[in-house]
This record gives sequence, C-alpha cells and structure tokens, in this order.
Amino acid sequence: MQVLQGEAHTKAAVVAPAVQWAQNGSQVSLAVRFSPKKHGPVSVASLEEPRVLLTEKHLSFSAAGQSVNGGKRLRFELELPLAHAIDAGMSHWTTERTRITVTMLKAEPGMHWSALATPPPQDGSGG
Repeated sequence: MQVLQGEAHTKAAVVAPAVQWAQNGSQVSLAVRFSPKKHGPVSVASLEEPRVLLTEKHLSFSAAGQSVNGGKRLRFELELPLAHAIDAGMSHWTTERTRITVTMLKAEPGMHWSALATPPPQDGSGG
C-alpha cells in the first residue's frame, strides 16, 4: 500500500477552461465552461471561489472545483491579453454552477474584433 505524503494528494491540478466568445456592435460575450461534456476530463459539479478581473486590455480568471470523474481537485486559470480595449467599469460577469459568463463593453462601439486575444510573442520574449 502506498502512502501519499505532503501536499501531493491535495494539490489542485491547473486546467485552462474552455472559452467561447461572440460579439455584436457594442459588446463581447464570453462563456467560460467547466463541463465541456457530461463526463469530460475537466467536468466539475460546481465552481468554488470564482474570480474575474477585467482591465482595459486584459481578462484574468480563476476558480476551483472538484472533478466529477474521481473527485480530483482542479484549479482553473486563464489569462487573456485582449486584442482591443474594453470599458472595464461597465463590463460585468455572472456565475452559474458550472459556467461563468463575462460581458465586456467595447471601448470603440461598432468595431469588429477579428480575434479575442493577442497572440503570444513568437520569440519567447514574453512581450
């Protein structure tokens, strides 16, 4: 019989959640999902400690949850450098059991976003 020592058996695995986005002339909507399939590898029964931070050009998200498959502790984290500016003060987010919806108001209404986020630098310089 193997005995787990230290934090190895309680430490949460870090997972990037699934994100879908859509836009209209005035806002960008994000659905952050934690149950992509009924019994998928990162399905959770409910979210704990959801946190969303919105700034003019950045979205940061974190939450915890217990996986449906085997009860493993999961930590969800997402950092998105936004492709265009938003009005962070007028933007908002809501949470349901296994989903967070973020509504970001565009700083320039009418502008079409061809991408949600800026791609990471190709040279590995970090910015």
